[in-house]
Amino acid sequence: MNGLKILLVEDNEINQQLTVEMLKNAGFEIDIAANGSEAIQAVKGSSYDAVLMDVQMPVMSGYEATSLIRADGRFDELPIIAMTAYAMNGAKEQCLAAGMNDYISKPIDQERLFTTLARWVRPEAPPVQVPAGQPVSAGAQPTDDDLPKAITGVDIPTGLRRASGNAKLYARLLLDFAGRYATAKQDIEAAIEKGELEEARCLAHTLKGVAGNISATGVQAVARDLEAVLEKEKTQVYAKLLAEMELVLDPVIRSIRQEIKKPVSEKSPESKPADNRLIVQTMKQMVALLAKSDPDAQFAMSCLKEALGGINGRRELEDLERHVDNYDFDLALDVLDKIAVQDGYFPAGIKFDG
Repeated sequence: MNGLKILLVEDNEINQQLTVEMLKNAGFEIDIAANGSEAIQAVKGSSYDAVLMDVQMPVMSGYEATSLIRADGRFDELPIIAMTAYAMNGAKEQCLAAGMNDYISKPIDQERLFTTLARWVRPEAPPVQVPAGQPVSAGAQPTDDDLPKAITGVDIPTGLRRASGNAKLYARLLLDFAGRYATAKQDIEAAIEKGELEEARCLAHTLKGVAGNISATGVQAVARDLEAVLEKEKTQVYAKLLAEMELVLDPVIRSIRQEIKKPVSEKSPESKPADNRLIVQTMKQMVALLAKSDPDAQFAMSCLKEALGGINGRRELEDLERHVDNYDFDLALDVLDKIAVQDGYFPAGIKFDG
């Protein structure tokens, strides 16, 4: 498999990093697309041996992207393999009907991933084995300084194995989870209160998938149940499941923050001074992108972090980044406006005026 080229279509950064780690260890070359629209452009602009296609994404779903790719006769034989945490009845059939060749459930299992790729990428080749020495055995205890021996609600050996034994990567992903999903329960609750049940279901779906990938099994289970009842609009059980989510999610977030050491570069606000001129310019660009629900706001967010010298544990900036990554552009716009006023960059506010 060395040198074969894969397009990974996945909108969630944590899921991206885990899958890329698996594929690189197996010798693949990987390109990443963050949504179906980017996937179509990538497929038309380059040559791939296979596409790993997430199903539920903002901008354009994996179903729609696959149908449009298949509409171009040049890509009739391109293997497209669905990846999804969506476990409702008929999900596999829907993937196949859209033109996908096969289906891998999330969280991704390495052996299943490689076996499926071997089936479609090079049918004449023998089955691919999991790269020797990368996964951690089920009973192994990590000894790397980057990871503690235990984190409340997290199966560390399984999560570390899913991260191909890379303790630094796994620790970084756990910290990322704590930063991005600390308010997941409140975000879902707010969407329900507004009557935006599909938005709430999407948030639960994303939380389920990411929690599964880092092996936060209790959070994964409650998010799965909440997604199912939101799908069926069983309003009488929302409150019960949201309460359960708080009970399992909060201890995980606290334990990650207490047990895992942040890299020095993330701890030191003095490591890079803020660039005030660039901050003002980037905020102006970002507010315009957010107001138009333009996905390029993610790139602008990266530029803003660079101009600010990093997030450095500041809650408002973590919230802003999470909202942008989740395509919650209205919420992100409110948070950006709050930061701009509080920090004195735009004392009268920075909300887009058209």
